[in-house]
Amino acid sequence: MIFKFGKKQLNNFLILPVFFMAMLMSCKKDSTNPAPANQPSGTSQSNNTVFDVNETIAAETDRNRLTDNFRLTDFTPTGLYLVPGGTLNVKVEQVSGARLPILIVGTYSRYRGWNDQPATVQLKAGDNVINDASLKGYGGLLWIRYTNDAADSKAKVTFVSGFKSVPYFIAGKTTNAQWKTMLSSMTDVPDVLLAGDRNYIVVDRLNAIKYQDQDQEALLKKLAEVIKIEDDLSGLDGSSDRDQPSIYKYLLTQHEDPGYYFFAYDYRTAYIGSSISAILTNQAVGIDGWGVWHELGHQHQQVWTWSAITEVTVNTFSLTVQRTFLAGQPTRLTKDGVWAKAKTYLANPDADKDFNASTSGKDAAGKDIYVYKTPLTDVFVRLCMFDQLYLKYGAKFWPSFYKQTRLDRPALNTTDLKMEYFMMNACKVSGNDLSDFFKKWGLKLSNQAATDAVFAKIAGLNLPHPGSDLTLIQE
Repeated sequence: MIFKFGKKQLNNFLILPVFFMAMLMSCKKDSTNPAPANQPSGTSQSNNTVFDVNETIAAETDRNRLTDNFRLTDFTPTGLYLVPGGTLNVKVEQVSGARLPILIVGTYSRYRGWNDQPATVQLKAGDNVINDASLKGYGGLLWIRYTNDAADSKAKVTFVSGFKSVPYFIAGKTTNAQWKTMLSSMTDVPDVLLAGDRNYIVVDRLNAIKYQDQDQEALLKKLAEVIKIEDDLSGLDGSSDRDQPSIYKYLLTQHEDPGYYFFAYDYRTAYIGSSISAILTNQAVGIDGWGVWHELGHQHQQVWTWSAITEVTVNTFSLTVQRTFLAGQPTRLTKDGVWAKAKTYLANPDADKDFNASTSGKDAAGKDIYVYKTPLTDVFVRLCMFDQLYLKYGAKFWPSFYKQTRLDRPALNTTDLKMEYFMMNACKVSGNDLSDFFKKWGLKLSNQAATDAVFAKIAGLNLPHPGSDLTLIQE
């Protein structure tokens, strides 16, 4: 199998090119969870210009607590837009504490290439005159970021002039009729916003009009369900401060980089405009939403994820959402015949199997390619190994695994250390010596000595063997 990667890859985190469309689309906080503390109180109407904001902890601190790979969306929308090259006047008042918020002009990945960074302006007390031409010069949606680990400051931000209001749907407050009116009347801004309990959506106005007859309330509710399911799989059950769901929301934004399809990175997940129905229709999110479930899953992956499984363990989240929404129906592992491929792979001699084995290079057009060596161990065959742990040890296995990782806070800066942590933690959480299981799947570290050392450590745990061959389990 060949996967053509896009022109950018960063630290082995997902940057999905157009080629992945077939893989993704063939292949989703309820009210008990805390709302973001720095949600501007003035967002009850789309044309508000005064916002009372409170500091929250830094996104990096929250990421470290979760032991995740990515930072979540630590900024909140204003529902306002700065035209390219425009001049914005903002008045800021320090209510308490010593720090003031940052204004973000633009949306990550929205306007230029896949990793487009918005402009940021540190606001000061009093009057702020912000000239977009001296920033990046292409304007954009306006957001407020107000974070610090002390989190004891408050401010009032008043947008005085130089902005435009955008169509802004807020779950529980905006009706579909109001949404349609905004879309038809607010024609001088290119982007729109939708905000749910756990997420923000940013798309262009024309795409929003195309799907304006959808039930936006149901869509946002379904996305909240997806995030709740993935939080639950991550063991974010609120049983301790360490295991609280993040206070931050998840941004789903439209992007227009032709080299990429869907992807996830710090602060956002992003979806190509030509397939924006994936995040604007309730059916797509709730029934056929593998791609969305997958990208949100990337924002739940932890630090033990080594490069060969970046596109594998993310799909444990997709599988869990699929099993929840389509209860009783076979998952894509069964529907796509993946278990048969896994059986073929597992039938090879142990010496010929390498779970991570792959080669990379370029095709005739000079584009990056990723070719899995034989015997085939593609991302879905590899997924079977992780799903067998779920099928053997039940729905508590992965939540317990993620909770233990947050407790351990392992420092993992090499593939060998990540693999060792995964293998050891899986044994501890399952209560079994899984050496035979891992050997049959071909888990091998960078050299034989390192591999032997891990299996010696597992033996040192003195755990019982499972009593049956886990590799024979399938859905």
